[in-house]
Amino acid sequence: RELVRALFVKAGTSKEHAATMAELLVATDLRGVFSHGTRQLPHYIPLMLEGQVNVRDAIRRDLSLR
Repeated sequence: RELVRALFVKAGTSKEHAATMAELLVATDLRGVFSHGTRQLPHYIPLMLEGQVNVRDAIRRDLSLR
């Protein structure tokens, strides 16, 4: 989680959003859905650094999905 959080912060997200994304991606891995978890970081981070993904957009965590 800490590595994922740090990568998202380095890519420009807020610490709060980075922590949320880290939690969600790791939880996805732990559920066994590796195709949608941390495996995507090598794709997400370059897109964020290149400005193709809005790193400042508001995100929210929908706990009803758990």
